[in-house]
Amino acid sequence: MKEGYQVPQQFLQGVELVEKDGRGFERYRLLPGVYQLDFGFRNFGEHENDWRSGASDRESDRETPFLFDHNNPEVARFTRDLFENQSHFQGQEEVRLLAQRFGQLIMSMSISEPEYNNSLSDIVNSGQGMCDSKSVLFGSLIAHNTNLEAQAIIGQYGQVKDKVSYPFHHQWMRITDGTQIYLFDPMYERFTAFEQENDTFYAMDDGDSYFSNLTPACYAAGKLISQMNIQRFGGIRLVETHAGDGNEVYVNNEESLAAQLSNSTTLAFEIESDEELDIHDKAIRTGTETTSLYFPIRSFTKIE
Repeated sequence: MKEGYQVPQQFLQGVELVEKDGRGFERYRLLPGVYQLDFGFRNFGEHENDWRSGASDRESDRETPFLFDHNNPEVARFTRDLFENQSHFQGQEEVRLLAQRFGQLIMSMSISEPEYNNSLSDIVNSGQGMCDSKSVLFGSLIAHNTNLEAQAIIGQYGQVKDKVSYPFHHQWMRITDGTQIYLFDPMYERFTAFEQENDTFYAMDDGDSYFSNLTPACYAAGKLISQMNIQRFGGIRLVETHAGDGNEVYVNNEESLAAQLSNSTTLAFEIESDEELDIHDKAIRTGTETTSLYFPIRSFTKIE
């Protein structure tokens, strides 16, 4: 069952719709006050026409949407080899075996090697890739061919302190079969299953400590802080970039695993004057005019 992210009714409280184009774009005016926004990670299988990817080292590829050429003969063959005529995967063992089979079909590259993957067929034909390539290939294939739902999580190795540790980002995955949650790092083939009881998640094996030490970035929060010149906020934190030339936004370390499992990051903020909020297909969009990242809004509430 696919998760849906519909903006709830309280989204209309304290805001005014000022522009709408009929293609998913909406612009709202926010009145002075305190707001809370919850958003999820990027959904694989959505917004593929302008998907921004970091899977190629070519500068030109960074501004060219990743190509999801599912009809390519080699991609079609790879899809058959991966799923082995199965489209429904349920439970820890079935999903784990699928992740392991993917790891056997696509090898991980060294971070010192140049990479030029800007399509599914590029990855399949090369037979190797780094974190972005492996996650986007696996995520798109399971989104298009199975009952599984998957999100891309972008962030950093380790817990982020006052400064970003590495000059590159890491990407891993959240997968769900509708009952259990799975965190999968295809680059290092780390897989952990979790079951949920009410608001609590329980690890079903010993791999949760690995994902506790990965820290998701919050691009959507960063865009809103910059766009609306937000000075007072909570739920996330600013961290100095690796180059020391600005700031990036990350989940608090102690909330890292919970954010990954719940597919939810919270930004609470205060504005002292009227501001405008742009929504694209019920999501916060970051990136450029040609390549974008969409972070679905799960709820938006005016607190006071």
